Amino acid sequence: MRYFKRLTAAVLVFCMIFVFAGCRYSDTLEQLVYRAVDEGFIDMTPPFEVAENDEENEDTNDVLPDVTVDEDSERQSEVEEAGIVSDTDNPDSESGYAAEYDSSGDDSVAASDSGTTTDASESAETASVTAGTEETDSGVDNETGDGGEDAVAGAVETDKQVTDDYGEDVVLSESGSIAAAGPIAVMLSVLGAGDTLMATDAKTASLAASNQVFSDMSGAAAVWSGDGSAGLDSDGLAQLIALQPEIVIETSGSTCLSDSDVAALKENGISYLVVPTLNSISNIETIMTTLGTVLGDRSAEGGGNAPEIAASYVSWVDNVVSVVGDATADTVMYTLYVKGWDDNCTYTLSNDSYTTLSGTGCAYIENKACLSTKIISSALSCANITNTANSYGVTKEVLYVTPLICSYSTMTVNGTVASKVNSSGQKYLEGSYSGTDIYGDTNTVGYALGTDNFPYLIAADAHTRDGILASKAEEYGLWTVYPHINNADGSFNSDGFLDPYGNLVQTQISGEYEVLVNPAGYQNWADGTCESILETVWAAWRISGVIEEDVMRGYISDFYSTFYGYNLSSAEIDAILAGN
Repeated sequence: MRYFKRLTAAVLVFCMIFVFAGCRYSDTLEQLVYRAVDEGFIDMTPPFEVAENDEENEDTNDVLPDVTVDEDSERQSEVEEAGIVSDTDNPDSESGYAAEYDSSGDDSVAASDSGTTTDASESAETASVTAGTEETDSGVDNETGDGGEDAVAGAVETDKQVTDDYGEDVVLSESGSIAAAGPIAVMLSVLGAGDTLMATDAKTASLAASNQVFSDMSGAAAVWSGDGSAGLDSDGLAQLIALQPEIVIETSGSTCLSDSDVAALKENGISYLVVPTLNSISNIETIMTTLGTVLGDRSAEGGGNAPEIAASYVSWVDNVVSVVGDATADTVMYTLYVKGWDDNCTYTLSNDSYTTLSGTGCAYIENKACLSTKIISSALSCANITNTANSYGVTKEVLYVTPLICSYSTMTVNGTVASKVNSSGQKYLEGSYSGTDIYGDTNTVGYALGTDNFPYLIAADAHTRDGILASKAEEYGLWTVYPHINNADGSFNSDGFLDPYGNLVQTQISGEYEVLVNPAGYQNWADGTCESILETVWAAWRISGVIEEDVMRGYISDFYSTFYGYNLSSAEIDAILAGN
């Protein structure tokens, strides 16, 4: 029982730190969190980030080890790896603890066998998110947990509290009506609480109204335009406040709400909760668990037992990661996720004397610092596949990308979608790794697009695929497969072609390749949703070839029936796999 109390306290303080606008600093909350971490039983590399995501982080799990998540020793090891250190000797430290951590969402800890995952009954005992335990903005006294009539920021009605393992009284919030945009809204439906959704974005509202899978969300008002990423306009904010949801939930790093929006919510007695960024499979698991904790068991009211469903989801995901990780353990595969194709840009390969080639249309990618690159890289890494877009960049950039490299000419791309073109040093389509040959010797192994372990590009949509294929078909196109040739004096050879003056124009393409359209279900797997784990299964089939097609389709069907309560037809699975 003491273990359950400690686990409950851990998850509770884990969630507390993200309640209220801007995730403000709290001496008390910091002390509780890092005292808990120092004890070694919180199983996490802290996955939340309050403001900007750490641009240096990336998901690069080439090998997915088995992790027993219930072992205290393993948890302590993960804490130590996260760089959390005791700082009791530091007179400037009020809490007695300091921390430096990676918030990118390391999926190596998500690769545990499903048999070691916390079961549903244990997860159901996890305490709810606090509505406020400080005297700062909420008006809740930290000593007693009694907020009285002044508990404005913690406006969610509270009727219970728990005492954690440190003797602190923590007020629990009862979830009522909720406002959330995008993937979070769908997660609420998965957890059996879609009927609590009072406001969302126009895209989600439209989907909910037209699709029986999300029919329980059809009553939500569209206060955000589009997918919500553009934020609230003044009318949308006024509508949201007028609706008076009890809590508004968004992901860390989201642009759905501005600081002034959050301040307005607080002024009007609406609680605000930040959950982790949708940049890794493990973070998505954490979000589901957190939302389950917020919602609680609503089965007696005709809703769902959210903690139990969340635990089931985590177990399902962990099983996929374990099974696929084992199946792909001996494979080394690469791909490049291409975000889009700009029809209107122009490109020129030239120097001061002449133009080697020019044309219209160019592919673009997002580098490793962008959230969408992180999540698809995370999903692919669970199948031991490296997304080479995750190789470069510490600031968020959209880049035009071309396979051609020339020492004698400069590639110039003029367009409005991307900020620049990849440099000659950013070789997204070629590289090397340390591998073992057939004789058991360790050697440096090279890879490039068109080789055995880099046979595919992944296009975000059919339009992007068609643009690349059209360029590939050109005699002198950016994506053409050129022969292996020597330059004019025979001193160097590579894949590419000779310009009119005998200079070699190199390409990073070494052979024939295919362009795949990324699958998309009711949500886009590449954008960070509860469906993103299906990218792992699809990649293990389509790219690595270690899972049979019928097995892959079975996973998709099982996911939809288990978590969406919807039985897919064979034609609907075909449409998902086609990206439709």
